[in-house]
Amino acid sequence: MQRQDSDNPDGMLAAGTTFDIDAPRSLAEAIEESSVDVEKYEVEDDASNLQEQHEVDDAGEPLTSFSRELAYHMLPGDLVEVPRLGPNTAPTLAIYISHAAGYSRFYTMRGNFVSRRPRNIHYSVPRFASAEVAERLRPFLPKMGGPPREQDQSQENERARLRELGTPLLTRMAAFWRQSEATYRKHSTALDDAHAMVADETVVRFATLSEIADQIYGKRLPAGERTPADMYALHKAITRQGTGFYQDPFGHRMTDMFEVRPKRELRLFRTVEYWFHDYHSHLLVLAASRKPQVSNAVAEQRQRQQQADPMRQFLEKARKLIRRSRQIRRPTSSHALVMISDVVPAREDPRRPCRVVETGITFSDTDLVLIAFLRAWADGTQLQAPARFRSLGSLILRATGLYDGYELDEATGFMFLQELGVHTPWENRYALSDRFHLSRELAQINTPEDPVNASHPVAAPTTDSQHAAGSEGPSPAVADKLVDRMAHLRKDWGDMMVYCVDNEGSRHIEDGFSIERVPGDEESHWLHVHIAHPTAFIPPSHPVARQARRQGSTLYLPEDVWPLLPVDLVDEHLSFAPNRPVLTFSARLNAEGVTLETRITPGIIRRIAFIKARTMDRSQTSLERSDHQLISVGGPPPRLGRQNVLSFDELEGWQQAELETLSRLAESRRDRRFTVNTTYRVIQTKTMALLGDEVLSMKHRFRREPLFWEGDPFIKVSLLRWNAIHPTETAASKSPVSTTVEMMVLASQTAAQWCHARGIPIPFRGTFGHNPEAGPDAPTHHQLFYAYKTEAFPHEELGLDMYAKVTAPLRRFGDMIAHWQIDAALRYEADMASTKTTITGDATNSTDATIIDAATTTDAATTTDAATTTEATTTEGSSLLPIKTPPPTPIPSSSLPFTKADIERILVFIQERDRNFSRLGKLSQQHWLCQLLMRVKNAQPNMPHPRFACFVSETNTFNTKAKGYVKDLHLLVHMEHVPGVTPEYFEQFDEYEVEIYEVDVYKGMIRARPLQLIRKAAEQSKLDLYRMKLTIP
Repeated sequence: MQRQDSDNPDGMLAAGTTFDIDAPRSLAEAIEESSVDVEKYEVEDDASNLQEQHEVDDAGEPLTSFSRELAYHMLPGDLVEVPRLGPNTAPTLAIYISHAAGYSRFYTMRGNFVSRRPRNIHYSVPRFASAEVAERLRPFLPKMGGPPREQDQSQENERARLRELGTPLLTRMAAFWRQSEATYRKHSTALDDAHAMVADETVVRFATLSEIADQIYGKRLPAGERTPADMYALHKAITRQGTGFYQDPFGHRMTDMFEVRPKRELRLFRTVEYWFHDYHSHLLVLAASRKPQVSNAVAEQRQRQQQADPMRQFLEKARKLIRRSRQIRRPTSSHALVMISDVVPAREDPRRPCRVVETGITFSDTDLVLIAFLRAWADGTQLQAPARFRSLGSLILRATGLYDGYELDEATGFMFLQELGVHTPWENRYALSDRFHLSRELAQINTPEDPVNASHPVAAPTTDSQHAAGSEGPSPAVADKLVDRMAHLRKDWGDMMVYCVDNEGSRHIEDGFSIERVPGDEESHWLHVHIAHPTAFIPPSHPVARQARRQGSTLYLPEDVWPLLPVDLVDEHLSFAPNRPVLTFSARLNAEGVTLETRITPGIIRRIAFIKARTMDRSQTSLERSDHQLISVGGPPPRLGRQNVLSFDELEGWQQAELETLSRLAESRRDRRFTVNTTYRVIQTKTMALLGDEVLSMKHRFRREPLFWEGDPFIKVSLLRWNAIHPTETAASKSPVSTTVEMMVLASQTAAQWCHARGIPIPFRGTFGHNPEAGPDAPTHHQLFYAYKTEAFPHEELGLDMYAKVTAPLRRFGDMIAHWQIDAALRYEADMASTKTTITGDATNSTDATIIDAATTTDAATTTDAATTTEATTTEGSSLLPIKTPPPTPIPSSSLPFTKADIERILVFIQERDRNFSRLGKLSQQHWLCQLLMRVKNAQPNMPHPRFACFVSETNTFNTKAKGYVKDLHLLVHMEHVPGVTPEYFEQFDEYEVEIYEVDVYKGMIRARPLQLIRKAAEQSKLDLYRMKLTIP
């Protein structure tokens, strides 16, 4: 866990610190749980074994959320490091020239052009060379999509002229390279020992390149004296050491964040290597002991050594488990374990599709170490180690003697772990990857053995208002319990009805809204958005807060949920229920949807009505159920949902009237926002739910006892039909959750304006720049770049002058930061008002008045002197409106828990975490679709391959291979050229009829064979082209 300095008791992130995170169970915990001393098995490392770059299949992560402006998109003249051009080559330097057809084009220091996906460029030096010089090379770029030979010949014919124009760039790149090499030679001792200097003994750390440089270079090369070449020398050193440092293969250039693996992990690799070599030696000894001339005493001694061999014991146990497993399931060439047809699981409960089969075998301490290594190897991304370590997995598989005919690679290694009973037969391997750090603690943070709760028990939060209202609750808080620090400012909302929209299967409700008439004003209403208020009870220094910071956000996968906060704490005290604390964001709107006044108020809600999502849009044209298709396997799924959720007809008349007024105002406000930006994103084209029993929950994750499974879980996929994807202006009015979304946008804009007016740094969210990849007719979210900053800036897609996410503090740590800042500002303003009351005796400045004075008031018909106003509110589609009252007093940074630098530092980590979680979600969706297709295919083995309409979403450099998007399934497939069916080269948005002929569950790869061309891209309708651009991942 993160180290806390004595001078930083609250756990704030000071400049130059690094994030630490518990090493996931697959390595560190397995060693810790066993009694094996891995250090005594250390053998001397061979420094000549350099790291080989691991190729990772790309799942199409969009380049939208990055942290450093200069790295969002490259400009001509930027210097980059291009990955290896071949198996026996090293990365090389290059200058960015242009972008075309999804590829960035570079001029390398070797004097040739190369093309790479932008996401594969990990290091860049912005503004390295003159853009004008780089632009001179553009006419010489080879044509994209032509045959390789033609491209090579094109470059050869122009090589002399190209050399002449490229000489200034070649000279600068060569000088940069020489300077980086000189830096390396000067600091080689420290650079070669970088991992030992930076890594922790047992925990994973996160640090930027600059922070690593502070530790490696130190005072010998102070930060103010470091050149880009010095930083590149460090970058080369730590990325080519062979193990220890990991960088996000799809976003490192934007985050500049390295993951530093613990030292103990490397020692584990060496231990397994020693054991295998020892086992191999014992095999030779065994062969020799069979010779007649060997004495009985020598033979017995060798037999005892053999029996004590950890590798031999593990392999014997593995063979026994695999043979038992194959009596229930058979392995397939697609790396899946399929139920044998004559094995019928005994269902004690029809709601439980699976049954656990205990093996009666327990893994030993040494077994756990070997399994930890195999899990790291079979993960496919974690084991960034020298080649000799990576080959150990294949050698272990071969030693079992049970995988003849299989490739002895990571995919077979993962199937091996499934046959051992370590993983379930349907295991989502992406969720197990150490890349995402989904350790047991994050999934079961509320369990008694969890170190967070054990070291700091979470008591029930209490509020003065609860006791005053006579509600049942815990006794007043004591020192070791969580106390409501906003209790003295809370407003009791009394009989006001708060409406909470309940989605099927949602566990926690953290937001609701209400509407209030303005006395004496028939034309305006107060709209209140009430948000759960965990930050009032959990200070930033609390262990729960520190755990949330490491998690970043709640992760929702089809099979499980990794919560941001302890589940028991949320269920019993923080999620929405009567007599619970909230933070309310309020806005007074007139009939046209113009915001007249805003305020933020801590409060207590008393009355709640849980309503169905479609209830909010009863007066609108909702999506019909026929617009969705459901695909499921595993029998009838269990029903999920909250009890006592009301439909519109079940509400009382006055409640129906309130919701209709609220929906009308929300629609008016949304229309005003999109008078400037009429492009609206269809947020969701696919939903997925894995349904079943607790068999999928984290409590069944592997420990020491291997488990087998009879039966398979329910899988249910809900897909939006292709023809139901509407143009943007139509989709906005048809969305069944548009009113709810608009209320959340209202709260987020209110919070952003309130904080901006007071100079409070929070994580503002917005857009800037335009993606050169996207054309002018592309959907808005493909054209824009998205970012977090600590200062307000516009959000073009939403049509807002500023925006900050504050509506999910139970699920997003960034929202918690904003709430902590707002809480501190509210307390500061209340204290200042109280001081003023004491000095002046002005009775009007009471606590209640302070809450009201925290408002920001606007008036559409009034203008005042610019010197006495602050522009804190916008009416969407019109100019900013001046505040009627004097601007609020800025909040001193000393009164806030986070400085601007603190938030910027945290955001780097959170953004990388969000990107990884987003990628994990897409990979998991693909995994369960593969599981579904595999099970359908195996249930009807004689059925012809299913056929679908599929368009080309992405091509390789020479357009000889392509990724396709199956329209009806919203599914990515891999396509290859078929002579006589496909043209010589694929073209994006060409549409084919394809058949799915192979499903690789391990790789999440579905291969489709084109059967016939349906229509060329030029023949697609404008609507279908829009749908294609909208759905491309």
